[in-house]
Amino acid sequence: MGIRDIDDHFGGPGYHVRYHDDMDPAPAIGATVAVNYALTPGTSLYLSGSLDRVFHNRGKTEREDILHGTRFPRKKDAAAADFEATSISFGLKGSF
Repeated sequence: MGIRDIDDHFGGPGYHVRYHDDMDPAPAIGATVAVNYALTPGTSLYLSGSLDRVFHNRGKTEREDILHGTRFPRKKDAAAADFEATSISFGLKGSF
């Protein structure tokens, strides 16, 4: 599916430009690691971490002057995106 977005830019009186971006799906990877340590039969400490990454990708952009109704030709490789998220959690678990 990739990315399709519309981005409006306002720059004062007489300036309103809309960008239409279109990108194919990018390669992605994710991993999660978790460790538990039992203190008692009903209590444990835990530590977990995860990493998610969507690699850099480029796409096409079309620019549109909303106020004057003018569309400009699509530009190849004018849009780009990537993403990375990391999380770490720890705590005490109990069951009863």
